[in-house]
Amino acid sequence: MSTVIEKYKGKRLLHEKLGVLGFWGGAMLLLVDMTTPFPTPARGAYAMWWLLVVLAAGAMWLRSRRLPVEETLRLAEQHGGELTVPIVSRELGLSVEMADKTLEAVVAYGEAEEIETGQSCTWFFFNTNRRNTRLMRVIQMARHSDGRVEPEHLVTANIAHDLLEAEAMLTRLAQRGYIEDWRTGRS
Repeated sequence: MSTVIEKYKGKRLLHEKLGVLGFWGGAMLLLVDMTTPFPTPARGAYAMWWLLVVLAAGAMWLRSRRLPVEETLRLAEQHGGELTVPIVSRELGLSVEMADKTLEAVVAYGEAEEIETGQSCTWFFFNTNRRNTRLMRVIQMARHSDGRVEPEHLVTANIAHDLLEAEAMLTRLAQRGYIEDWRTGRS
């Protein structure tokens, strides 16, 4: 694994632990300070300080919840420009929901395309060092055949696993204007 991903996992874990410990520790000490005369004879003498500890810990915990977009792009380079939710979840140590939101954010930034194939989804990344990802091969195939590519061509060229995936790839690329629509012949 790359050092960026390892640093992210370590920093996320540290922020999460500090956030949880600081929040609950500060809340407990605030409760003790407000209900007893400990550590000073006056109740609530340090209440403002405990509130600051709780707020700082909450900020640390929220920071641990940021979406790892940069790390996902690095991960895509390692996996040849194709990612799925389970891969992102496992490699970055995220929950499935957070991995899904991260991949949706990468699509919103225009760095990837989501292709739905039946029960699963694959995210294809355009800006990786590996230029022969499956979507890029479809676009190159379309350029060589004047923009017309049929789903059967993708299956026979081992670009798509089945006709359903090939149709989804062609439909998504046609929606984005990269190739002509394989059903109508228009882009």
